[in-house]
Amino acid sequence: MQKQKTIAKWLAVILLMTVAVACYIALSAIVGKNPDGNANVAGANDDKNQENVDNPTIKPVYSVLPRKSETINGASVAHVGGEGEEKVLDVFYFAKKTALVFHSQSEQYDVKEKGIYVAIFGGETLEKIVKIANENDEYLSSCQTRNGVAIFTCDGAKTNVRIYDGNFAVSCENTLDAYDNINANYYGENVEAFCVKNGKIKRLVIDDSLRVKSDNFVLQTTAANVVQAIKYGDSTLLFLQDEQTAVGVTYDTNSGFTKRFSYDKHRILQIMPVIQSNVQCFAILFKTQNGLKVSILSQTLNENAEYDVNGENFGALFRSENGLKILLKNRVIRLCSHLEFISETPLSDIVVSSENRFESSGNALESASGLTSQN
Repeated sequence: MQKQKTIAKWLAVILLMTVAVACYIALSAIVGKNPDGNANVAGANDDKNQENVDNPTIKPVYSVLPRKSETINGASVAHVGGEGEEKVLDVFYFAKKTALVFHSQSEQYDVKEKGIYVAIFGGETLEKIVKIANENDEYLSSCQTRNGVAIFTCDGAKTNVRIYDGNFAVSCENTLDAYDNINANYYGENVEAFCVKNGKIKRLVIDDSLRVKSDNFVLQTTAANVVQAIKYGDSTLLFLQDEQTAVGVTYDTNSGFTKRFSYDKHRILQIMPVIQSNVQCFAILFKTQNGLKVSILSQTLNENAEYDVNGENFGALFRSENGLKILLKNRVIRLCSHLEFISETPLSDIVVSSENRFESSGNALESASGLTSQN
């Protein structure tokens, strides 16, 4: 009886081994018919399916323009951009529309690829977006001309200047040498452009057809950028920031560049035309090591007066009747046109209304006779 049980156990083992071998042979045959994949094997595609879930293919979504602004808490809010990072580079008013220049790292929604764009807003509507340069290019400057707006960009090898018409289509274009910084303004029938390369500044005159003329005058600086250029009479006043030094320079076509002042460890914060004793002058707000400093400069950039505000890091200049106001973090200081102290008022005591308000520096530009200024 014991012998019969042993034989039965061995027969069962042999039967199981036979079934296993048969299954192996059948599986090998199936795999051999499907050498490119394991689709017929349970669980063989689990990793691939999981990968598709973790990294799905997303089709880009593009905006439909024009797009009206949204109303948020009673305010009209317009926006532009995509899924990436956007950086505002410039804004100007052109052909009764607001043009916003921005660098985009996005590839969908309002833009289709990375680059530098101009968004055109008409009233409360985003009307269109125009690409003006590639992702790694630099936006340098823009100025309005008789035929449209001239925009300067640099691709590293050359500077591209294009005139865009009222529909923001390119109507004229040319190339210049590669520059690090350009300050361009339109006077009469020409663009006057002060161009910086490796600290060296030169002047170009560009007509309405983008034909270029230049002279042989150059100004060598350490690493200056043109903060502001103001055309006054036959001369151009240049305010430069050369690393930690504020520099004032005059330019005329006969003698070229003449340095008028150089203030070490001064950073230019604001430049504003003012009237002092019925004479055109210029007020400049500097950041210094000790705080803030206001200077009144003559038409030849000689210093007529100065006023120091120690311990302050932020400020702004505003015109007031017969003088200036310095807006600080917690107070307002009033000065006469010769920068003599008149009064000081805490901000908490000031009530802003239509009868009691600060006038912006932009009004000073409009009231300065014979004066043209461009940031």
